[in-house]
Amino acid sequence: MKHEQSNLVTVPVYKLKMVKDAEHRVNICKPTSADSIAKLLLYLGFHEKPCEEYHVIYLDCANQFAGMELISMGTVNHAIIHP
Repeated sequence: MKHEQSNLVTVPVYKLKMVKDAEHRVNICKPTSADSIAKLLLYLGFHEKPCEEYHVIYLDCANQFAGMELISMGTVNHAIIHP
């Protein structure tokens, strides 16, 4: 039986690490509702942004804020998000 040799392809592997960029002290309890998240975003000035932004808010297993990351910045009327 003859063993066929296939074309090998190199596939790059990436690792994403979170690096703290800034820190804000906010007097907000554990996030228990969308209202508590909205208060955080108002405090951080998201209502004054000139264009739409898509952020991810990370919570730990005790529902404490673990971090926040900007995923996409849009234009005046939309932000492009792809899975």
